[in-house]
Amino acid sequence: MIFETIGLILFFVLSLFFIAIANSWIRIQKLNPKCRFGSDQFVTVKTYRLHYIKFGDGSPLLMLHDLIGSYRSWNMLLPKLSRHFKCIVPDIIGLGQSDKSRKFSYTIDAVADLMVEFMLSRGFSSFDVIGAGFGGSLVFNMISRYQAYVRHAISIEGAVMPLQDAATHRDKILKGMLLPVLGPLFHIIVKSGIMAPFLVKSATESYASNLNSREKQLLINEVAIAMFLTEHFSATHLYQAHRKLSVSENDLLEIKTPTLQLYGANSGYGEALTATRNHLKNVPSVTQWLVKGGRHELHWQHPDWIVNAIVDFIKEQGTFANQEAGGLWEITITR
Repeated sequence: MIFETIGLILFFVLSLFFIAIANSWIRIQKLNPKCRFGSDQFVTVKTYRLHYIKFGDGSPLLMLHDLIGSYRSWNMLLPKLSRHFKCIVPDIIGLGQSDKSRKFSYTIDAVADLMVEFMLSRGFSSFDVIGAGFGGSLVFNMISRYQAYVRHAISIEGAVMPLQDAATHRDKILKGMLLPVLGPLFHIIVKSGIMAPFLVKSATESYASNLNSREKQLLINEVAIAMFLTEHFSATHLYQAHRKLSVSENDLLEIKTPTLQLYGANSGYGEALTATRNHLKNVPSVTQWLVKGGRHELHWQHPDWIVNAIVDFIKEQGTFANQEAGGLWEITITR
């Protein structure tokens, strides 16, 4: 009798779970995949087809998103950034609507090489760059190897050392996809987009977040689309490359590109980024800001502040330009 009761309970719970997954799959099919800003564009670089959007006028700003993400990760910043820059926002290879070829090596170096070739193919031999998470780590790789092309760089929670102990919701999802046997099955759940609300909630319902309910729902929809577009092979290979990345201290000391590194004090990457902070503190061209109450996705948590930081730093309007270079500064974002 006890076993029958337990079996019925398990059946009931699993049924509800699969109904939720099915509903999520139905819902995600109805979301509008078209871009909200600019227009969808494609270009072939080194035989790989890359998707990107171009929006705004001004000097070129390359914007690189995080894992389980797409160009849509920057949508909240684009309306205001486009007043100052020509925003070039690609889907990183292996993610979004870009190629997910199994022939690509998916190392940090290879992705950075492709992003530089992409910008050169678009006619931009000098540009600014910003990246978040994985994109932020790409930023450091690019300025350590291609700084002749990069005028200013901003990294949000990017790393120069291995990220073995990261504990963000994003990392937990990717670790689940790496599980033997169960990983591909877990990926089916991820593709349903059912985890998008949890990822957005963890990033935005925190100190100083200034998003309203409509903006949060738009963000949830955009994250769900990015999850739906993931492929197991490319996403997990990019994640493994991110966990093993390393930029030598000598290469860091050679960086001359003015660089701003932003950390969230309450980020799940906190401990994992300690080694990165220590390596960067002696690099004169890098200024580090620790945002009190900040989470890993700072650009979701407080997009207006991030826009102001980008514009001020790149255009050297005062706040950042007048700060002493290097070191680690603690700042507080007010509502």
